[in-house]
Amino acid sequence: MVLSWPEGDRNAMPMLTVKYHPWKGEGSAVEQLAVDLRYVVAEALNCEDTGGQLTSKDIEVEPVMMPAGMRSKYDIHILIEANDYPSRKENLGQRTEKIRAYVRTVLDQHCGHFDHKPKAWVWVRLAPGCWVEV
Repeated sequence: MVLSWPEGDRNAMPMLTVKYHPWKGEGSAVEQLAVDLRYVVAEALNCEDTGGQLTSKDIEVEPVMMPAGMRSKYDIHILIEANDYPSRKENLGQRTEKIRAYVRTVLDQHCGHFDHKPKAWVWVRLAPGCWVEV
């Protein structure tokens, strides 16, 4: 069975996944970063295209502790999946840089006293999408 929605009913909710290695008992700080990051993501990815307007309430947040066996040279992985709109795509690098700068500032402020400065990456992935409530 194939379901289709009228063009006006299409909506895609950005998904923000923050995976982190637990270090020095700071998992709750990273979880708080994930929650606060939704405001930054909403501002950075908001666009004028129909359906592209965002508020922090539109961002779904999923903080996930990495399994003990996961190997990565990064302590924090931030993946943002959002609907692909022309105006969002045309300056995606600038939008992603705003998010990166916020993350680096927060990590420097809250984790600067650690022997090991946490490393992170931000990946904003745009794709066509359709979100519906069930």
